[in-house]
Amino acid sequence: TRILNLTNAGKFFRFLAAYKPDHIMATHFLPAHALINAPKKFALNSIPSLLMTDYDKHGLLMSPGMSHYFVSTKKMRWKMRQAGIADEKITVSGIPIDPVFYENKSVSALKKQYHATDEKKIALVLSGGQGLAKLHDIIITLAESIQPLIIFAVAGKNESLKNKLSALRVPPRHALHIIGWTDSIDDYIRIADCVITKPGGLSTTECIVLGKPIISISPIPGQEEHNAEYILENGFGVVAHAPDDLLYYLEQPTESLAPGYARQKKQTERPAEIILKTILRGTPTFA
Repeated sequence: TRILNLTNAGKFFRFLAAYKPDHIMATHFLPAHALINAPKKFALNSIPSLLMTDYDKHGLLMSPGMSHYFVSTKKMRWKMRQAGIADEKITVSGIPIDPVFYENKSVSALKKQYHATDEKKIALVLSGGQGLAKLHDIIITLAESIQPLIIFAVAGKNESLKNKLSALRVPPRHALHIIGWTDSIDDYIRIADCVITKPGGLSTTECIVLGKPIISISPIPGQEEHNAEYILENGFGVVAHAPDDLLYYLEQPTESLAPGYARQKKQTERPAEIILKTILRGTPTFA
C-alpha cells in the first residue's frame, strides 16, 4: 500500500493540505494507510481515526498510527484489545447509516404507495448498488414458492440486469416488481416482511434498525461471513446456503426468522452522534 500511495495519492494529499481538516476519518484501509504514511512535505496535522463498517475487525484496518477506532460491537472491542490495541483508542459506536432510517413513517401508507397488500408475504431482494448479486437466479427460485409473494427486486445501477429481470414471468400467485436505482430503499425495507440480501455491513445495519428479518445469501468470505455470523448470533435472521434453504425460510412464519428483535434493547443514541461527540470532546488520543 505504501508503493500504491506514493504513485496514486498525490492529488489526495494536495487536497488535504489545502482543505486543512481538523479531523480525518477513514472507512477503508487504503486511505488509512495513505494518511499514516503521508509525505512530510504535505504537513498534514490531523491524525486519522478509523471507522469499521462491518461486524468484525479486519487485520488490514488495524493500522499502527491510527488515533482512534470506532467499532460496531463490544465483541469487536474485546478482539482488538486482544490484538494489542489500547482500550482508550477504541469506541463502540455502532455503524452509522442514513438518518432517514430513523424517521417515523406510516408502513400502511407506504404499502398503498407501492401497491403492496397484507394478503401476501412481501419479500425484498437486494443486490447492492451495483447490482452484483445473482438476482435472476434468486427470483427464479422465489417463483417456485408455494407461499404467495410480492417480490420487490432492486437491481441498483445495473441497467442490463434490470432489463433481464423485467423480462421474467412469475406464476399468477406472485407479483414481481423490478426496481432500478432508488433513493428510497428505506421505504422498501419498511414494507418488507423479510429482506433477502448479501450481508454487507451497511445493508445489515439498515435492516436491524428497522427490525426486519434478514435472509443472508452468498456471503463473501471474510467480513460478510462475520456479518452473517453476527446476524445469527443475535437472532436477526438466517443464512440461506442453497435454493431450498431460501424456499424453506420463506414459508416459515416471519417472526420465527428473527426472534432477536423481541429482546433487542432500543438504542438511545445513534452511532453518528456517538462518533461526533467522541471527536468533538478532543480527547488526548486525537491530539
